Amino acid sequence: MNKKIQIEIENFLKKYKLVKYKKGQILVRPGDLFGKVILEKTGFARVYKATEDEREISWPILKPMWLYSLITAIGDKKNEYYVETVTAMEAWVVPVDEFLNFLETKKGILEEIYRSTILDLVDLTEKIEKLVLADAYTKVAILINELAINFGKKKGKEIIIDFNIPHRVLASITGLTRETVTLQILKMQKEGILHNQGREMVIKEIKKLDY
Repeated sequence: MNKKIQIEIENFLKKYKLVKYKKGQILVRPGDLFGKVILEKTGFARVYKATEDEREISWPILKPMWLYSLITAIGDKKNEYYVETVTAMEAWVVPVDEFLNFLETKKGILEEIYRSTILDLVDLTEKIEKLVLADAYTKVAILINELAINFGKKKGKEIIIDFNIPHRVLASITGLTRETVTLQILKMQKEGILHNQGREMVIKEIKKLDY
């Protein structure tokens, strides 16, 4: 997003208090009206559907709230998904009417929002394509690499993901079973690419996860 536009949006958000959510909190359920725009500051949530056979299928995007809430709120659609925090999360929450009024008063912001949203949708499409075509090992590697890029903390040559993500959540994002995800992570551990340290994941060879 254009830096000037980003600063204007950040200044607008300062009027609103940060809302704190606990890990595992369900923010929205299917059928709920979603009349707000959410922008994550820390942590992340997932957007997912539950199938008839009780499987969960998540969007393959790690910071979905801005894109998802914008599309749903502006489109005035009933929500069809669950939204659940994967970690503790802080976010700005803006009533959709107030956000739309803000867009109307600032020249160029609406166009930039649309441009940014389209780019996000293109990126989402490319990620889905990668995850559909890749084998199980590569799917898990792609996801862990994205987690490291978005949330990892560098410590020397290592990257630390300092929160625990259940393998069932990784499975729902990659389209694999929980058991398959666990097997791929065990392979990476044997190859010396990563290891667990308590509830943290320590990545030693980030380049080997870049596909």
